[in-house]
Amino acid sequence: MLILALWQLFTMLVQLFAVFAVLFFMLLGVSLFLYYLLSLISMIQSMIGGAPFVPLEYSVAERMLELVEPKKGEVVYDLGCGDSRQLMLASMRYGTKGVGVEIAWWPFLKSMVMRRMFGLQDEVKVYWKNIHDVSVQPADIVFLYLFESVLGKIKGKLQKELRPGTRIVSARYKFPDWEPKLVEQGEKHPIYVYVV
Repeated sequence: MLILALWQLFTMLVQLFAVFAVLFFMLLGVSLFLYYLLSLISMIQSMIGGAPFVPLEYSVAERMLELVEPKKGEVVYDLGCGDSRQLMLASMRYGTKGVGVEIAWWPFLKSMVMRRMFGLQDEVKVYWKNIHDVSVQPADIVFLYLFESVLGKIKGKLQKELRPGTRIVSARYKFPDWEPKLVEQGEKHPIYVYVV
């Protein structure tokens, strides 16, 4: 009798475990599906805006910062900032203030979470906008990781709005018809530094 009761309890627990396991994997599958669907939609949105979200390697971001030598309190802009990793790195290492602009909402949301995780909501601001709709006048440094075609479209805006002496650093792609002050061939791709 006791053995039968224990067996029934055991089989009931196994069935309960199986139900929870099926529910867990269903939720996991739905979550992964939604994550990849949202990422795909965001990628399409960014490509329509000019460039897909491709995270820049930290080693490249660090080297870009070293080349422009930020000073404490300077304002760093990142046009097409993605998850704002360059701005957060600049703020944590050099004490800069960051302003990011991102058109794709998925990297923008990731940026919000990351800034909150690192406690940088006051030091780094990110706006969900098109880079053509944002003034860059306060910038001391501008980060770019955009296609050459997009750089060609914003070149005039940057030259018109930025103060003389503002440093612009671009990963992988250079401005058409604008001679960089410095070119460094990195291990992954070149880095171009311009001074307005």
